[in-house]
Amino acid sequence: KVYRSTVQPLIHVERNLYDARSDSERPRPAWGRVIQREIYYLIQLPILFCAFFPLYEVVSLSVDSAALEIFLILFGVGVQCLSWTVFLRLLDFVVVSSKNTPAYAPLLYTAATHGWSLQNYSLWFLWYGTVPFNFLLSSFGAKVEGQLLYFGSLMQDMYSLSFADKTIVDDSILTGHYQVYSKLTCSPSHVGGTL
Repeated sequence: KVYRSTVQPLIHVERNLYDARSDSERPRPAWGRVIQREIYYLIQLPILFCAFFPLYEVVSLSVDSAALEIFLILFGVGVQCLSWTVFLRLLDFVVVSSKNTPAYAPLLYTAATHGWSLQNYSLWFLWYGTVPFNFLLSSFGAKVEGQLLYFGSLMQDMYSLSFADKTIVDDSILTGHYQVYSKLTCSPSHVGGTL
């Protein structure tokens, strides 16, 4: 039997990794990590709120032309998306530079937790399946060997991903790490074919 997991069709499962201990014996999440994540969310929401609404207010109150107002708002959203992308790149840089230190695992957890939301704030999904998206992945350290059509749902540890020529990623999660219980394993991941 497979417990607490979703197995997709055509997937072969060889063994169950479910912790059979009773609920009272299972380790609980570290409160420090939970508090750190909540503090990050409390900081992130006002930053997101303050990043867009003042732009809209300033432009709508100071410009009389509707065409210029639309252009300035779209330009401001573009700058905001670029800013979130740079922030995500800095977060990845900090994670990569701490690879052989004790701080690596907590930083990787932070980057993995917040990478998805930062990719959404950066509106990366508008670039999925295009050549500029391949250049964006390359700027984050991923190796794209040829043509790539990416329409996935989540990508983490881009610096450890490499894509073969003519790869199609459709609604898959790509990471360069996995964890079984308390053992974290980080290694390069080569993606090829159709996912």
